[in-house]
Amino acid sequence: HPSLPSPPTMKKPILNTVIVFDFDDTLFPTTKLKEISARTNTIQHKKTEAQTLVSKMTVQEMMEFTNLSWITYSLLTLYISRYSRRNICIVTASSSDWIKKALSLVYGLGYYS
Repeated sequence: HPSLPSPPTMKKPILNTVIVFDFDDTLFPTTKLKEISARTNTIQHKKTEAQTLVSKMTVQEMMEFTNLSWITYSLLTLYISRYSRRNICIVTASSSDWIKKALSLVYGLGYYS
């Protein structure tokens, strides 16, 4: 896995700062997910939406999603340890349930589990 720097050693998290992350195409590859979703499904038997999406991915794309999940997990862990989870916001311009839905579609790939 690629590595991020270790969080700075601190006695207390910084509590007077709010960190805002954009979900779409910053923390999560939304455009790529939509590109993969739009592909024709060659397998006709019934599958869940997540299984269908993964069946449309190349091995390379699966590896890239897995690697990105590790980087995102490491980044968020670093920021949470530094600023506290109460001071981290993840935003999207999409519908209120989009983040949960997007993550459910890649459930099982890397740290998206």
